[in-house]
Amino acid sequence: MNDISTANVQLSVGEIISNGISSGLKNFLNLLLTGILFALTFWIPYLNIGTFIGLQDLVPKMSRKEPINPTEIFDAKYRKNFGEFFLLMALFYAGVITGVIFLFVGALVVQIAWMLALPLFVDKGTGPIESLRTSHQLTHGHKMIIFLAQLVFGIGIGIIFLIFYLINETLGSIVLFLLYLVLFPILLGIQAYIYGKLTAVLDSPSSSAQAVDPVPPM
Repeated sequence: MNDISTANVQLSVGEIISNGISSGLKNFLNLLLTGILFALTFWIPYLNIGTFIGLQDLVPKMSRKEPINPTEIFDAKYRKNFGEFFLLMALFYAGVITGVIFLFVGALVVQIAWMLALPLFVDKGTGPIESLRTSHQLTHGHKMIIFLAQLVFGIGIGIIFLIFYLINETLGSIVLFLLYLVLFPILLGIQAYIYGKLTAVLDSPSSSAQAVDPVPPM
């Protein structure tokens, strides 16, 4: 792929959270069943790698509002590119671990910069290095907004739990369990919204019209 610019894409903390919650709850049952099937079969060698790759495909599917089929994570197509998948994972975590050396800030920047790499790998069929590079370019200029959205959402979840816990410990435990159930679908919904907004430029004729700096700022 050529250099990509998402300078004209507008993201806001409120939109990311509200659309993420809406998408996650809309697909709640199917996503919950998908998560359960993944957890029940994760101990099976070889199959578990394919199902993990299949989970990454949920993000682009949700971004396009396609129906979610819980059993689709077992599709054989997700077990075709293990070699490239392991290379991508190795590069991803090598970057994150290296970032930890810089007092965790570097790890956070890398995690956000490359957050779309796995969905891109599955959805667009890009290679490991190209997936990381494309994700880096797509998130250029949006890292702070994405970070703030994740932070605000996390704080909101914590406040809801704390309020009910202070009222009653048992009630707090029940609320925590309910929050845990909806957390997986909503987090996927948030990532799907970000993915859909930022990858829209990949289908635009002008997506390669502007170049980005090789080491863009947050």
